[in-house]
Amino acid sequence: MEITDNIGYSKDESSQASRGQLKQKREGDIDDRETFGHNGKRLKMDTCTSNETVNSNDWISTLPEHIIHQILSLLRSPKEVARATTLSKKWREICSSFSILMFDQRKFTKAEKHTGSSKQQEFREKTEVFMNFASRSVQSRLQGGYHMEKIQFHMTYCDADFWYRIANWLSLVAKSNVRQLDLHFPHMENGPYNLPQSLFSSSAITRLKLFNCNLGTHVEIKLPNLKGLCLGKLYISDCRVRDLIRCCPLIEDLRLIHCTGLEELLVSGLAQLDKLEVHCCPKLKSIQVDAPNLQTFRYCIEQHNPGSWPFNLSLATCRSLKSIALKNAALTDEMFQSFLNNCPLLETLELSNCNSLKSVTILSKVLRRLVLRQCRILLDAEINAPNLWFLKFEGNKMPSLSLLPSDLKEVKITLKKVAWNLLLGSNEDLWYDNWRLFLGKINHSRGMKLVLRWKENVIIHEDLRDFSPPPIKNLDLEIVDSSRGFKNILESLLRTWHPKAVIVVSSPNNTLPKLAHGLLMERDNRLSCCGFVSYENKCWRHFLENVKTLDIGLAGDERTSSWMSLFKSSPTVLQKSTGFTLDWKPRTRTHKANPPSESDQ
Repeated sequence: MEITDNIGYSKDESSQASRGQLKQKREGDIDDRETFGHNGKRLKMDTCTSNETVNSNDWISTLPEHIIHQILSLLRSPKEVARATTLSKKWREICSSFSILMFDQRKFTKAEKHTGSSKQQEFREKTEVFMNFASRSVQSRLQGGYHMEKIQFHMTYCDADFWYRIANWLSLVAKSNVRQLDLHFPHMENGPYNLPQSLFSSSAITRLKLFNCNLGTHVEIKLPNLKGLCLGKLYISDCRVRDLIRCCPLIEDLRLIHCTGLEELLVSGLAQLDKLEVHCCPKLKSIQVDAPNLQTFRYCIEQHNPGSWPFNLSLATCRSLKSIALKNAALTDEMFQSFLNNCPLLETLELSNCNSLKSVTILSKVLRRLVLRQCRILLDAEINAPNLWFLKFEGNKMPSLSLLPSDLKEVKITLKKVAWNLLLGSNEDLWYDNWRLFLGKINHSRGMKLVLRWKENVIIHEDLRDFSPPPIKNLDLEIVDSSRGFKNILESLLRTWHPKAVIVVSSPNNTLPKLAHGLLMERDNRLSCCGFVSYENKCWRHFLENVKTLDIGLAGDERTSSWMSLFKSSPTVLQKSTGFTLDWKPRTRTHKANPPSESDQ
């Protein structure tokens, strides 16, 4: 049984397909134990270990079938699914009854619109082969009576002549009782593709994604078991959204992305709604949500001129909310405090580009994560959250942060631009005072360390109280809990950022300099660490060419001259510093200045 049909022929194979010269084995029925990888190679699915006997320690084979199906649905590639069949005989048998079909025209042929007649004909022939394969694959599953878990169909370009082929293919899909359906259509010259009625009359579908299509105003919707709905890049009216909500009462996850036509979004009657996301709906003026069990809400509008629209957000009845993310929202201080007071269980709060916020006050015993990103006029933030463990700030200048003692384990601060008057020294004392007050609120008994990234250099500082960073441009600061460990911190920086210089600041008797020296200077030059990994994915050791110790106190050294401003706040820091210069292979310089985001941690 084919677990995933992933259209990914190589360039030569697609050229043969365009001329109708594919070999018979690719035109006939696909072998039940093969799948296509991204490079067009076939992956055998019937490989298994020599010992198929389930022993007493083989707990994987004891998992219920529906749990195994769930695990398979989360795998990201056909190769991973193929490997899963080798776990045990039971897994191989379950895989044979479980199908995820993925048809992606982007991996089959280029999506460019050709102008020459010969190129157009070649492109049409490739599209014909693509549609034939999609139809045969679904038809074979219908005839075999297999369970259809998920079908993904992504077209990049086709003209109106192929609409009837798509309609025939969708009629097969409607008969397959597929549970998850993901449809992406290209922009058509004659308007978006009209979905057939049969697609909206299924009791099997639980997850539905629709992009660049037309739902129609007269299509009757009967999806009683739908739990997840994502609509993207399409026109839908306020009334049509209300119809969808009324006809699909079990929805748990609702996402609206680039939906034109929406002006007033009213969500009510969904007792099981757990997650609601609204992204870049250009005419949306009001959002009113009545969902007592809603736990996650994300809202984003277009970045250009975000404050031009009136903004009305009502989440008054959503008192189960645990996570809120707002981007480019015209949110005033009063509006923020109002909806924050209605969210007593909030654990995660992200505010990005909310340029009407001047001052925020957060009083919460349950808040765990707080992100303040590019809120341009934010002047001060008073945070009283004893259980806060993650704080991220990103902006042009540091606001006044009033932070009561908390359970902070990680702090990330990125200063993109700093006002020139700070650099000239008029308010520099205030800058250092604010820093010392802020750092004084952190529990230093945890052994927290400060990681500072500036230009292409890195400082790892052991004692936060001994160093106040100057107000310089493009500064990245990260304060991390000791639980991550110094080695893990340095390994992460070397892997993701490829710095030109690394400086470790610590007490004379500390082991950090020795650990850094061992990691950088005494690394294994045989590089047997990544023997079975492709060259692009090998660890940093394969790209590091040379390491030298650095005398950061040496006058006139090009490597150290740019560091002096970072140490002027504490002259004793120079005496506690150990430095290294690093030379990387030229091809890896594309990784520079890309520090990991909080989602990577």
